[in-house]
Parts: sequence; C-alpha cells; structure tokens
Amino acid sequence: MMSKPSILIVDDNDGFRQSVAFMLGSSLYSIQQFDCAEAVIDTLDSFTDDDDVCMLLDVRMPGLSGLDLHDKVNLSQPDLPIIYMTGHADVPLAVEAMKKGAVTLLEKPLDPVVLKIAVDTALSKRADKRRETANEPEASTEVSYKPLNAVSGEFQCKMESLTPREADVLENLVKGMGNKESAFELNISVRTVEVHRARILRKMQVRTGAELIRFVLMHRASQ
Repeated sequence: MMSKPSILIVDDNDGFRQSVAFMLGSSLYSIQQFDCAEAVIDTLDSFTDDDDVCMLLDVRMPGLSGLDLHDKVNLSQPDLPIIYMTGHADVPLAVEAMKKGAVTLLEKPLDPVVLKIAVDTALSKRADKRRETANEPEASTEVSYKPLNAVSGEFQCKMESLTPREADVLENLVKGMGNKESAFELNISVRTVEVHRARILRKMQVRTGAELIRFVLMHRASQ
C-alpha cells in the first residue's frame, strides 16, 4: 500500500496550524505540526529522496524565521519543496522566497482550494525531481500531483490578454521593482506604470500586487 505524502506545517500559531491540517485532511496526508522553525530541523533527517514530502512554512516566527529555516533546509534537503504562508505578503518578500526556491507564497487566511493546488504542485515538483535524478520516465501507475489544468489554463488565458507593455510591467513587478524603478527601466513615466499596473490587476482579476505575484509564481512553478 502506498504511504501517504507527508506535510510539515510550521507555524507558531496553534489554532492556525490546526486549521491548515483540517483543510488538508488526515485521510490524504500524513501531517506533522511544529510550533517553531527550530523544532522541525531534527525531523528533516528522517526523510529520504524517495519520500513524498513538502513543508508549509510561516514567514515570521519567534526565533528562527521561515526564510532562515529555508536556508538550512536547502543545505540538508535541497529538493524538499517549501510553500510559504504569511499574513503580510509584499513584493520583496515574495521575490526573496522564490529566489530561495519556494514553490509559492500563500496569504493568510488561506483559501482551501488554493492551498490544495499549492500542495499538489509541491509534491509534483518533488516527484519530478526524483525521476530526473533516477533518469526514469514517469510511471503510469504513480499518483499524480499535478495542479488543476483548468486553473492553469484559465490563468494562461489571462496572461495572454496582456499587452506587450503590460507584460513588461508585470515582469518588473515579479522581479520586485517598484513603480519608479520600473518606469526608469522601461523609459516611461511613473504614472504610466501605475496605469498599466491597475489594468493588469483588473485583467488578472486580483486585488493586490502581492496576490498577483503569488499566482504568477505558482503558475510558472506548474509548467
């Protein structure tokens, strides 16, 4: 019998951890909860490359931060996929998280559907990396953790609706550039950048730049 994928939930808020565990469901995953970054470090050595595992990691915690823990994970378990969770998402944070290799960054309170897609994407990346290392083709009998095609397809259609200039502004946003930096890079006015950003948010049907970056990075990770 195939063992359940392991999900490590690292957050200093007891109620929030339990809520995330409930949304994921114990019938689908083997869930372990940790109230600080330090508590999960010793657990990392118990996993091998053959294990399906991912980490849901809070960014800001007392003691070792989520970003600092990610550095330690990259030293001992570089292929372990990490999903960040934060109540204060911003562009620089999202960019730093992705540079460290995060699958995506989710804003609290978490949406159950978005959470499930993120976990599926993370486990898929883990399985893909394992197959690449073993130089083996994907087995037809293996459980698939691919994200919902409808979500990816819908987002791709929205991306394709952007004008070339809007796509440039979006790319600079993902890189962590502010409006002034983007305006200088594209040789346009700051006001023009602001107008383009507003149109991008409207076309992509999101409320904030941080939310948009999260979707863009998640979409790219699923490709």
